[in-house]
Amino acid sequence: MDAPFVYDNPVTGKNFVGRKTECSVLANLLDAGEHVCLYDAPKTGKLSLIQQTLFNMRAAGKPFMVAYVNVFNVRTGRDFLKKFGGAVLRSAYSTPYDYASAIQRHLEGTHFVFDDAMFASKEDIVCMNWDPDFNDVYRMMHLPQQIAQA
Repeated sequence: MDAPFVYDNPVTGKNFVGRKTECSVLANLLDAGEHVCLYDAPKTGKLSLIQQTLFNMRAAGKPFMVAYVNVFNVRTGRDFLKKFGGAVLRSAYSTPYDYASAIQRHLEGTHFVFDDAMFASKEDIVCMNWDPDFNDVYRMMHLPQQIAQA
């Protein structure tokens, strides 16, 4: 190893140094179904901690799915809900039929829909034609649990 630490990208495995306690705590919280928010200054190892924890959980045979949501340039709550829902649905399903069925099943009674034309042109999985209300937000934030329980 030329340098004691890798700074330009996340590290796992033999390059992941220390923070074993934090990995165990994070794994226990995730295993218990807790919501976790990590925040700190840039380049402090947040993504490395997450990747190492997930690597350890997978090696231990724990089943899970990961949905990565890029919120860059998201300016409204509506856009966040659509991106979040799309990422969650993409992690669990793979066809337009599956997306439409999942939205009907898990988000029934909300303003969310699957639009074939929007999916074909922009690959948007979750669409809505008006501003979200409390029920929309609540149901979307519970979508991962709904899918896991199905």
